[in-house]
Amino acid sequence: MASTPNFSATPRSSTATISTANTTFDGAGTMATVISGGTNGTRVDMIVIAATTTTTAGLVNLFISDTTGANTAANTHHIRANVIAATTPSATTAPANVTLTSQTNPEFLPIFLPSGYTLRASTTKAESFRVTANGGDF
Repeated sequence: MASTPNFSATPRSSTATISTANTTFDGAGTMATVISGGTNGTRVDMIVIAATTTTTAGLVNLFISDTTGANTAANTHHIRANVIAATTPSATTAPANVTLTSQTNPEFLPIFLPSGYTLRASTTKAESFRVTANGGDF
């Protein structure tokens, strides 16, 4: 056991765009890699899900995969469903947005990704979202 605390040393921010409908929760289907674990692991403290278009009510799902390769039901595991509200952006209405932080969602964040693991995202509707993960590498 370590006798001194270990803090992330290098800031990380990574973004993926998702837009292909995937209604599965079993880890199969189309999804994008948001961030991969660094050589000594990565800590994710904040995730922002931002719509880039009009949305209908649906979900953006987050998964942890123990591979940087193809996701399958055997190696990719559902960890959270995020409800997306029906929204029509305009000059006075912002697009749908969900922000998760380790302060507001301590039951979910931080996420620790070992080297070779990935955080992935999918949407249940064929609508476009940018999913950003912020944190740091050890």
